[in-house]
Amino acid sequence: MLRFDGYPRGPSFPSQREQRRLLLLVLVIGGVVLIPQWISFLGFFGPSVPTKAEHQVPIGSENGGRADTTNRQDGPAPSGRGQELIEQLAEIDFSSIEDNTPFRKEEKMAWFATLDILARFSPSDLRAAKPPWVTFSQLYRNAAQYRGNVVAIRGEFMGVVHYPAPPNDKGIKGYYQAWLRPDRENDPVVVYCLRLPPGFPKGMRIQEPVEVVGVFFKRWVYHAQDGLRAAPVVLTNEPYWMSPPQSSGSAPDSSPNLILATIVSLVLTGVFVLYILRRRKSHGPRSLNGH
Repeated sequence: MLRFDGYPRGPSFPSQREQRRLLLLVLVIGGVVLIPQWISFLGFFGPSVPTKAEHQVPIGSENGGRADTTNRQDGPAPSGRGQELIEQLAEIDFSSIEDNTPFRKEEKMAWFATLDILARFSPSDLRAAKPPWVTFSQLYRNAAQYRGNVVAIRGEFMGVVHYPAPPNDKGIKGYYQAWLRPDRENDPVVVYCLRLPPGFPKGMRIQEPVEVVGVFFKRWVYHAQDGLRAAPVVLTNEPYWMSPPQSSGSAPDSSPNLILATIVSLVLTGVFVLYILRRRKSHGPRSLNGH
């Protein structure tokens, strides 16, 4: 057996098996850092926006008529401030309202009387009225039946614009006109809001999920791009925003963490590869004469 004990012996070079183990260790460390970040980035464990319990159960039955307890045998009866709201709405004279027309000056009194009542009640008071869930079709086809009633409808605001109010004796300075696309329907419902939730976007190119609990007013005729169209009009104090933005104190954005994790993993892999290359270069086969 040949021995070359007289030659200086360099540090032992990792075997291929050890190299594979080191590479596997680096990959495991990188995976532990990267995989959760990628999962978060792709939204598999993204924060879900909880819906309040009061919105998870239908507010009431889908019956029509005036908003009073006599028409609510199939659903829960209004209570507290909800009942008070219904009683005050019942005192408004809606007889001057005509469907399939633009807003008329004869309707101004009922319009601002309704807004004045809404301004004195909270969104939870409206929900306490136990209104029925309705659709565009129900409001459109049964305008006279729903007029002056508290109703609930779910969908997306596709556009929100603020308008100043005409002179009135109720102190209403202005309101937001919002175009609501109801769930599973294409025709819009026009919603007039006294206020919006904090941070709610405005403009005609938005897409925000909302639930609206308000008072049905009329079937309104407006000028669309393809001619005259009619849409139900609902008045409310404030819509319920189903997807408000997260506050700055919530979970941080995953994008910077993902970038940092990617850099750390690449650095670890690069250090390992550099280590292997340098060891091979500095500890390669030596000639028998020691040079």
